[in-house]
Amino acid sequence: MLNLTRAEQETIINSDAESKMASVYTADPVMIRKLEKLAAKYPDSYKLVRQDEISVTYEFPKKLIRFGAPVTRVYSEEEKAKLREQLAKVRKK
Repeated sequence: MLNLTRAEQETIINSDAESKMASVYTADPVMIRKLEKLAAKYPDSYKLVRQDEISVTYEFPKKLIRFGAPVTRVYSEEEKAKLREQLAKVRKK
């Protein structure tokens, strides 16, 4: 596999309003491994469409595309103190 810079290791997801399928192109080794595992575990959902020495393209149902909200947990001073205690106990072990 060719060595790409971090900036070149892109991932592109494509879908349109008409189709029930989406495609993902990636040259990111981490994402490639993730997609390979998903395709192995769910072969009816993830199909390898194209592969070369630096990238892969998979097709999958677009209902599997997920976007999450950022985690915005705010701890009270009491909760922070309790978490510090728990962490201190774990570190002692």
